[in-house]
Amino acid sequence: MSIFKNREYGGIIFKAKDGTYGYTRGRLGSGRTAPTFKESAGGLPKGSTPVGQYHTHGDYSDINFNRTNKAGDVHNSDKFSNSDISIHNRANKTFPNYTNVLGTPSGSFWKIFGKVSGPDDAIPL
Repeated sequence: MSIFKNREYGGIIFKAKDGTYGYTRGRLGSGRTAPTFKESAGGLPKGSTPVGQYHTHGDYSDINFNRTNKAGDVHNSDKFSNSDISIHNRANKTFPNYTNVLGTPSGSFWKIFGKVSGPDDAIPL
């Protein structure tokens, strides 16, 4: 859906009171970003603890977010952005060992865990 709409979707990964894990429904972000933590937190079950988040990038795009191919993509859409890293590290301060998962236009999935230095710290899923 992210590629079709060329928009980001995202949600929260949580640990429930009974020790099981789950995730909130993916929500459409605003503009060119994934939904905020606050926007996604509405779907958290009572008593659960956030342990991570997930989001998807839209399609490959030029500087004005018009669709292009991978060679014309100026946003490095197949990697976590610097903004993604910053948001992740802030969340990790509140929720230690925070995990962030990214789906990309190439069909790849990446994960970062705990405090990270940048997009190259991601590991493939």
